[in-house]
Amino acid sequence: MEANILNSKDEKGRTPLHCAASIGYLEGVRFLGRRLMDSHRKDHCGNFPFHYASSKGHIDIVKELLRHCPDSMELRNSSDQNILHDAARCGEDNLVKYFLKKAEFQMLINQKDNRGNTPLHLAKMYHHHKVVDLFTFDRRTNLKVLNDRGMTSLDISESTLETSASDHGVSLCYTCFYHITDDDDFGYHNQGTSFFYLVC
Repeated sequence: MEANILNSKDEKGRTPLHCAASIGYLEGVRFLGRRLMDSHRKDHCGNFPFHYASSKGHIDIVKELLRHCPDSMELRNSSDQNILHDAARCGEDNLVKYFLKKAEFQMLINQKDNRGNTPLHLAKMYHHHKVVDLFTFDRRTNLKVLNDRGMTSLDISESTLETSASDHGVSLCYTCFYHITDDDDFGYHNQGTSFFYLVC
């Protein structure tokens, strides 16, 4: 009876573990983690509990899920997105920072989803500037990765701004400035990029 309740699903295919992870209920996640034989259950959108925790920025839940299922970090949803994609898309900069500090998550940094977008692409699309900065100044981030539309994360930024400017009846000029640094302590790219946009 208990097993049936713990593995029950609602109309969206979410289990109690999905719900506990989503709201950041740490004790609930611990309780369920000790009793569930399989925590790798998808909802109807293909999301695992780990994705719910990542999209809400619940670092303590992420740590607890990893403790029970260390291989969960590699799980992907129906959009072929990993947990770093989710954190970046939702603007959870503290969680992104946590992932980037841990070497075991580095394989997620440049992974593509089913549309070829990396976590940085998604952060740019959803205008999460703090997250964009975290990726941009991490030298492991490949800024030249193309998505399925043949766009880098920079292209997405330019396209979005040009569309916005066009909607307001103005033209947009931009200048790229490059900074050179050898300071490995900050993990900067040897050639970082910042953009100053001017309305002409």
